Amino acid sequence: MCLLFHFRLDAILGEATIAPGRAVGAEARASVVHPPEAVPYYRDEEPSLVAEELGRAAEALAHRLAGLTADDWARDDPRLADPLLTVDFLTRHLLHDITHDLAEAVRRGVGDSRG
Repeated sequence: MCLLFHFRLDAILGEATIAPGRAVGAEARASVVHPPEAVPYYRDEEPSLVAEELGRAAEALAHRLAGLTADDWARDDPRLADPLLTVDFLTRHLLHDITHDLAEAVRRGVGDSRG
């Protein structure tokens, strides 16, 4: 979600795509980066590597959000009809989703094979 949110910010703020990609596979993590949609599901990967990658993605997004101006936070997505869908609103929604996903992961337990 954090990686995809970079792409959303790029579109809203009218910036060139600066979103970090995801490395694929243990050997490639340090050198090859792909857009988020071109990679396997996290559930199919090594949990410790996923945790590290998610931490980096969240940190990168936090740094980017910290650099936004008041005008940036108030900007809406020009591709959407609702001007209330601002960077502020969408960021709050992202954090809400992350909170629910983390709660679900805790509920299922680490290493649980149910999915």
